[in-house]
Amino acid sequence: MDAGIASQENIDYLIENSYEYLVVSRKRNKQFDEEKSTPVKLDKNDNAIVRAMKVVNEETKETELFIHSTAREAKEEAMQKEYKLFL
Repeated sequence: MDAGIASQENIDYLIENSYEYLVVSRKRNKQFDEEKSTPVKLDKNDNAIVRAMKVVNEETKETELFIHSTAREAKEEAMQKEYKLFL
């Protein structure tokens, strides 16, 4: 389910009707632990450029999959730097 329609009400509906689901989330304060993550994409020198970390949320019992991309990180840092220059 896209993050734009992943309201709690829609997720509750899926759970109540025993649907399995996958939701894209744009959480900003992720606690990504590189030591607990697994490389899922390597560059030509075998350096991890995309890593994944699986976490079971004890409160909701949902499985969360956090993804870290070095390219995405560089893009976001560049956008923030440009934004600060704009101000």
